[in-house]
Amino acid sequence: MMLSWRSRGEGFSEFTYGFALTNELVNVGNPPILSAPIFPSLIAEGRAGGYDVMLDRPGKPIFIQFKLSRLIRGRRAMEFQRREFWTPFYRMAFRARARSWQHELLVDLESQNGGGVFYIAPAFHLLSQLNAHYERRQIVMNSRRVRPSEANIPDDQREHWLSFQRASGGDVFLHSEEGGRVELDERPFADVIAEQLRSIDRRRPLVEVLQSVSAWFREMEMPQLGRMPIERSDATPAVLIHVAETSQLALGCTVFFLQERERRA
Repeated sequence: MMLSWRSRGEGFSEFTYGFALTNELVNVGNPPILSAPIFPSLIAEGRAGGYDVMLDRPGKPIFIQFKLSRLIRGRRAMEFQRREFWTPFYRMAFRARARSWQHELLVDLESQNGGGVFYIAPAFHLLSQLNAHYERRQIVMNSRRVRPSEANIPDDQREHWLSFQRASGGDVFLHSEEGGRVELDERPFADVIAEQLRSIDRRRPLVEVLQSVSAWFREMEMPQLGRMPIERSDATPAVLIHVAETSQLALGCTVFFLQERERRA
């Protein structure tokens, strides 16, 4: 399956990357342990009733912000000037604090949610590469994963970014005007998700966990951007809507739901 009709040499959008990665994530495992996310646009259209989430059973949300990587070739880049890299590399940018406190909120959410918060960006840039990885179900293994707490951004108003060359291994640097090497969790994402599954509190149903997250959202006074009218489906509990909606609109995150399922025949 090709993800676009455009020429093989072109890039791809954040939406296309997020769609492809989501499709891979919700089909991992037998049975899959991540439920398909609920998007605000579907809630607004009254089409969120078909979600595969069992609120009365143990589970936890997993928050993922999809990002695009920028390929850097120019020799005037500071990473080349400082001899950190000798060949082209990628940058994953973070929002400057002057424009958004989003990163700080994600660091806090990570501590609230037992580590289940991630940035994910491709370690590739061409549509042909995305199509090839999509066909082979290798988008996750060809993407760079970062926890918000791993990107220890200084308390300033400048732009910051992560510089890397591969999805795993190799040197990784966190930059603004200064630079510094950082260490990331290099384990396969499947292992990280399995660890998250083991950390679920079996005494708490998912609905209670979501209520705690929803309360934290309200405490942080995160706006539901645009305050667009949302049609509440009778089949969709309000807490699920609030978490999915606020995650996407205020934090730029897609929320998945991690639960054990009955094994497929």
